[in-house]
Amino acid sequence: MHANEFGAPYGNICYIENLLTWLVNNFKDNGGITYLNETISKIIKHRDYIEIINNKGESYTTKLLVLATGF
Repeated sequence: MHANEFGAPYGNICYIENLLTWLVNNFKDNGGITYLNETISKIIKHRDYIEIINNKGESYTTKLLVLATGF
């Protein structure tokens, strides 16, 4: 939707399903990896990266972490 269709107080309306789909696709297109049904037991912030440890003891490292709950 574009703000011009509705005029001023409605300029920030968006269709959330389309926005979320675009954000997820953009994330994947730029090399993002999605892990579903993970239980994080610990997050350690290092100077130049983040370490994530799940409940199985597996460790992942990344420079950017996006947590999405209830999606």
